[in-house]
Amino acid sequence: MRPDATTPDIGGGSSMPHEREAACPLCGKLNPIGNRFCGNCGTKMPAAPPPVGAAGGGPALPSEPTMAMRAADLGAPPPSPPSTTAPAALPTDPIARERERERLLTLANVQRMRGQTKDAFATLTTVLTLMEGAAPRERAIVHEQMGDLMATQGNWEEAKKAFGEAKDADPSRAAAERKYAEASLRLAEVRMAASGAMAGGNLDAAGVVRRTKRNAGTAMLLSFFIPGLGQFANGQAVKGGLCLAVYVLTLLAMNLSPDGQVVYKQILAFTTGREVPGANVPVSPIFWMLLLLAFAVWVFSLIDAALVAGQMSRDAGDGGPVIDKSGWEV
Repeated sequence: MRPDATTPDIGGGSSMPHEREAACPLCGKLNPIGNRFCGNCGTKMPAAPPPVGAAGGGPALPSEPTMAMRAADLGAPPPSPPSTTAPAALPTDPIARERERERLLTLANVQRMRGQTKDAFATLTTVLTLMEGAAPRERAIVHEQMGDLMATQGNWEEAKKAFGEAKDADPSRAAAERKYAEASLRLAEVRMAASGAMAGGNLDAAGVVRRTKRNAGTAMLLSFFIPGLGQFANGQAVKGGLCLAVYVLTLLAMNLSPDGQVVYKQILAFTTGREVPGANVPVSPIFWMLLLLAFAVWVFSLIDAALVAGQMSRDAGDGGPVIDKSGWEV
């Protein structure tokens, strides 16, 4: 029989046993069987399975090689790729649970950077299970991280809920409060855009309302001729309708009043150079107040249309809101 690599030779010399390796469940680094921790990232290595044919189910010693060990080595499948999900069994020892919590937080961060959002969310859910009975302040960071994951997917409703739980668990956590306000704003914009109440905008892949660019000069020119028309061009139908309604009603009241007829006669007498009966009647102060109101609405519509159009153009050209990612460092 041909001697194998694990059988001592005839000359009295001995050869080293065939070395087996296992992959780290976090980083995938191959480590020799028997190592308790990964030499690359420090993650705790799973227990080595007993080789096929070992007596009593225990691991075979390298000093006592068997043919079953050699067959198991030659026929063993290649190492499986590193797992990206949390283990099903959770430790019961407090120290072990703390170590497992830190490991899962690191794993969730790695999954987030790889774009595995669902796996990262499931891992954080397992972390919350491990932290049952812990102080609310300690659980706040996990809720905030879950909100960050939902925000990256554009799920602002779930993000708002997670940020709210983090804010309630730790009222002093300013980042969670800021993110809660941001999620509330984005959720309101999404609902307004979906119901058609917000014109001139569309939803991107993250569920954020992106307004199209507007020309400030065009909006200002439209409001110059008809107050409120520039607001309609900017997508602000309510504001434009109010400006137009106030302006038209004011002009209508001026024309239908007796003072309006007097002013018309005075203008006719001035332009034609002849005397018009009734042109010398004094005009009441109410007419001049209505005229001032119409002029104010016209000026407001003119300036507001240009400013809003410029702001919308700047908003359409930026990179959008920045979601704070603080709290992922573990």
